[in-house]
Amino acid sequence: MHYGHSKTTMLLSILAILILLSACQSKLPSTPTATTPTIAAIDTPTVVVTVTYDEREIQQRQQEVDQGHFALSISDPAYTAMNYLSNHFSDFGKVEKPPRILKQIKDRVAVVEIESGGKKYIVTLKKLARQDETGVWFVTRIEIVPIGTSHSTKTPTP
Repeated sequence: MHYGHSKTTMLLSILAILILLSACQSKLPSTPTATTPTIAAIDTPTVVVTVTYDEREIQQRQQEVDQGHFALSISDPAYTAMNYLSNHFSDFGKVEKPPRILKQIKDRVAVVEIESGGKKYIVTLKKLARQDETGVWFVTRIEIVPIGTSHSTKTPTP
């Protein structure tokens, strides 16, 4: 087999896939979509995805939760992270270990680690609409690291 793809080609392919997945997910009203996925890599196998939302998406999701939908989006950042990964990453499969919350700063920021498919997903979540117990968790950053390698930051800075 020949593995002649450059890192740039691979990153561009990943970016195209993420944009395509975002476009497909935008058809589902209850799932907020990444409006600006940004992928960055430093000379490591680590991939970093930054997810942003427009204000309308944030308020719509918060309103859905206020109406009683998606209750776990309020209380459980690990559930929200797994749900986001399964909806937006086609290679995200069986979770190999229970998710670990690496950091949680009151009701504002959480960092969750999930292992699946030989990769470690380090997911940063923030409460963008309300920073209290009624606020919805939103995925804002995902660091994807092959298991067995170290990631670029020990715990992502929120």
